[in-house]
Amino acid sequence: MAKLNVLERRTRDRLIRLEAFQKAKEEAEAVATGIDESVRLAADRGEQIETAKGRITIKSRDGLRLLFDAYKITEEEYRAGQHYRQCFETLQSSPRSNLNREQQGGTGQFQEVRAFRAMRLSEMEGMAKGRQLTALRLCAGEGRPLRHFSKGGADHALNLKALRVVLVLIADRYKLRLVG
Repeated sequence: MAKLNVLERRTRDRLIRLEAFQKAKEEAEAVATGIDESVRLAADRGEQIETAKGRITIKSRDGLRLLFDAYKITEEEYRAGQHYRQCFETLQSSPRSNLNREQQGGTGQFQEVRAFRAMRLSEMEGMAKGRQLTALRLCAGEGRPLRHFSKGGADHALNLKALRVVLVLIADRYKLRLVG
């Protein structure tokens, strides 16, 4: 009798795991379909789409890229923002996420990369204070345009200045300056 209960419990647990796996698979497929549809719709509207290292960027929706394309930030500042974003995204994702396609070594290597980027993210955020940190997280980290979290012209200008200050600090600290 006890043996039967153990087998029933194991069977039930296995079915629960299988159901959870199937649900996760279906959700991942729905997300992928949604991303594909968003990219297709953006392309149909004439928006510029950039793909690099498995990442899809719709330029008109990426706050950091918008600033760079509008010559509001320099290439060095843009590279510093991209460096911050890489660390930020790593900590927002799981080892099996598409956000980490550049990681080829499995979950063990991912954990090492994740720990390194967590330390680096902490260092970069430690360079920022107040408005700088907000602008860094929202614009460079999440990719939100400055206008989405600025109240108006003067606030937008202050957020841009704060973002540029911290991006210069990051570029200097991690030697992301262009040579020549």
